[in-house]
Amino acid sequence: MIFSRWWDGLSTDLEFAIATLRKHWAESTAVLLTLALGIGATAVAFAIVRAVLLEPLPYNNAARLVAVASSLRGDEASMSYPDVLDYQAGGRQMSDSAAFLRYALTLEGNGKPERWRGLVVGSQFLNILGLRPAIGRDFNSQDDIPGNRALLISNGLWRSKFAADQRILGKTMRLEGQLYTIVGVLPPTFFFRRDPQFLASLGSWLPPRPNSALGSLDPLGRGNHLGLRLLARLKDGASPESLEAQLDSVARQLERLHPRTNEEMGAQVQPLEVYIFGKHAGPIVAVTMAVVCTLLLAMANVMCLQLGRASARTQEMAIRSAVGATRWRIVRQLLTESLLLSGLSGIFGVLLTWAALPIVLGFLPNEMPRLSTITLDPKTLVFAIILSTAVGLLTGLIPAVWARSDPGSLLKQGGRGATASSGQNRFRETLVVTQVALSLVLSAGAAVAIDSARKQQQVPLGFESEGRFSTVIDLPLKRYSDQPAQRRFADELLTRLRALPGVTLAAITNVIPLGGGESEDVFEVYGRPMKAKPIADMLTASPDYFKAMGITLIAGRYFSNQDIEGGPQVTIVDETLAKRYWPDRSALGQKLRQGSSEWLSVVGVVKGVRKKNLSGPQSPQIYRPFLQDTWPYFGVILKTSVPPETLVRAVELEVSKMDADLPLLMPRTLRSAVDEQLQQPRLVALIVGSLAALALLNSAIGLYGAMSYSVGRRTGEIGIRMALGATKQQVAGLVIGRAVALTTLGLLAGSALALILKGTVENLTGGSVNVTVVVVAGSVLTAVALVASILPAIRAARIEPMAALRQVAQ
Repeated sequence: MIFSRWWDGLSTDLEFAIATLRKHWAESTAVLLTLALGIGATAVAFAIVRAVLLEPLPYNNAARLVAVASSLRGDEASMSYPDVLDYQAGGRQMSDSAAFLRYALTLEGNGKPERWRGLVVGSQFLNILGLRPAIGRDFNSQDDIPGNRALLISNGLWRSKFAADQRILGKTMRLEGQLYTIVGVLPPTFFFRRDPQFLASLGSWLPPRPNSALGSLDPLGRGNHLGLRLLARLKDGASPESLEAQLDSVARQLERLHPRTNEEMGAQVQPLEVYIFGKHAGPIVAVTMAVVCTLLLAMANVMCLQLGRASARTQEMAIRSAVGATRWRIVRQLLTESLLLSGLSGIFGVLLTWAALPIVLGFLPNEMPRLSTITLDPKTLVFAIILSTAVGLLTGLIPAVWARSDPGSLLKQGGRGATASSGQNRFRETLVVTQVALSLVLSAGAAVAIDSARKQQQVPLGFESEGRFSTVIDLPLKRYSDQPAQRRFADELLTRLRALPGVTLAAITNVIPLGGGESEDVFEVYGRPMKAKPIADMLTASPDYFKAMGITLIAGRYFSNQDIEGGPQVTIVDETLAKRYWPDRSALGQKLRQGSSEWLSVVGVVKGVRKKNLSGPQSPQIYRPFLQDTWPYFGVILKTSVPPETLVRAVELEVSKMDADLPLLMPRTLRSAVDEQLQQPRLVALIVGSLAALALLNSAIGLYGAMSYSVGRRTGEIGIRMALGATKQQVAGLVIGRAVALTTLGLLAGSALALILKGTVENLTGGSVNVTVVVVAGSVLTAVALVASILPAIRAARIEPMAALRQVAQ
């Protein structure tokens, strides 16, 4: 019986709500679209944030997991294997630890070579994470012994490459010229940075004994920094900070024992979650904050519209109350209308999410963790439903509560019931001020993001990106074990590539600019003993490299074919290094050295290039001739007279003629490398800028609504003013002045909020919040306010005094 009455009442409320929305279809459509955009954008942001940042790591007690690296003057650096062993021995706050490094293997002998990305790990790696293989066994201590090549493949690779064949266990595969045995398959829940396709045993990477001929490439040498880090689980009571302090003391001991390789090296410990997600968190949070800000603006705007509608229906509510409707019954009716509208907005918002999410994902960087898991899943749908309900309650509750007025006093007003109390009017204006304040913060953030993207786009690269093709070659040491063999391969490859149609220059370097490679190390300047050795990027280059890249020669000469292994040891430095260490004389003929190598004579000075990224400081650069400092892993640069992307197949064919088991790694144009660097700041600027434009529109609508309503409410007052001699210009100025006053209050509040959020906005966007940014954003908002108040001001100026006075007299 009770349920029946409740259902009948709800049905009646819904029928009346539908009729009301149809009657006021234009206003209802505006509300629906405003909320749908806000809910849809927030749902898209939620889907990304939940998948990338909020979903917990699928590991046992993940909060105790940390990643350990070295640090060189505060910057993160990888460790050498001897340092790993010393950290493991001295890190008493670690209950367990395992070395790991990013690694890649090439599948050979099965047609076109395939490149697999993964990790080399110590035997305790999975155990520390609290995981077990889905099938097969985990690594054991025997797999850490040099020469033992065991492999755990990812669940995805097992299914896509091997059709989930359980007989895969024990199968051997030829990778990089070596036989690896597949001992297990990782569980589907396994997740790590860059989505590795395999885990290789530490013994597959470690050589049986040190090899001084490899120099800095010897995995057992203390001077190498080939990418090693530690995964560790903290003991109870330990923290990342306390472990870092403990390992720093170990680093100080190593510095005293090995000053040549460990000078100024420290430890860096960070939660595993930060290591995996750190670089992506800032832009995601920035966009999410902007989206939430936009949703709040939309809600404030809708609340203003709902207040206006409630005021217009005051007489109706009074009659309902007079004929017996309880105040709760009236509130319920208004809430039903609001929830119906927000529910419809939620449906359209979900449809918008479904349509927009794939488009947004297409703009996200490929290396973003968990990118493949970002979908319109049930959790996102539930979030959209909850959000729609909350928005409906919040935007409808206050107008509904204000509708609880005394029916007697309202009925006495007769036709003048469609007015609001001073409290309602103040609340409406408070909402407008809030909109302006939030719009200022959002506009300032957008200006900072756009300026940051613009500056990165205009930063001098130091090289030419147009008409350049790049790729990477990784020679397996099994087949190319010494530098003469590596040089022979490189020389023949360059000869073949120069002969390709459309190739004007071909060159080699160890690290392609903006390719993600690391090559920093300390060096010494002859005759300049320093307490702290300086750091520079150590690069190699073939004779045509600088011409192929379009790098300007400032003084001296480029490398030549006479700069060979047995000849005078020479180097080229960039102008930053030359000015820093020889400011009052020529750098030519000066000497420097890296590590224990012999002194190198400077024969040239070139313009510096952007090697790492397009923002932030860059290390000075030191170049060695490739013939004197040969690497098995090197980049190839082609200067072309044809579209560089058309050369991929031709280059691939030439490499396969020389070695059928060698794949091309990262074949791309240098222009695309630059565009990749700009992708994230451009995306943030585009999204935040679009949301700021939407915020300005919302603020304009809010101001227009507030001023229009104010004119309607004050019609009688305006008539009296005009009857007493006020001109139309004065009346219009009254309206515009009120709009400017509200805008000024909003700008003051927004400026204070922008000041409070200054550090956060700068960290998230990479730009700078300054007075100019706030003034420009404020000027735009003021202009918007003036435009929004023009029509209400004209309407006020056209009021006929006698008609207004007759309305007051009624």
